[in-house]
Amino acid sequence: MRTITIAAVAALALAGVAQAQTEPSGTPPVQSPVASPDIVPAASEITAIHVVELDDLPDEARARVNQHVATRTANEVQQLQQAIEAVPTVKSAVEAQGFSVRDVVMAEMSDEGELTIVTRRIG
Repeated sequence: MRTITIAAVAALALAGVAQAQTEPSGTPPVQSPVASPDIVPAASEITAIHVVELDDLPDEARARVNQHVATRTANEVQQLQQAIEAVPTVKSAVEAQGFSVRDVVMAEMSDEGELTIVTRRIG
């Protein structure tokens, strides 16, 4: 898995992901939500979208996501959220699970084009 940088999410919006298949329910096949935060995914097309809540991740994966999120600025998080907002298919998948784009803390894409959105409910 590769963590999507803000530029990569924006590139996905420009590439057109209207053909993406959303799979908002169930647990996504995520082994580790964080790999290298600076690697742009090779896949240019989303084949599936998985939305998962941070608290539902295994302890090790949750710790890695928290560590990654802690190293980002508020501006970077905001840019990620804006990029997701700009992709209707991804935004719809997030909202279908009862989250808003503001709840998104991380996004990553597998080499197979599976986009995993990690959310944390803002209280």
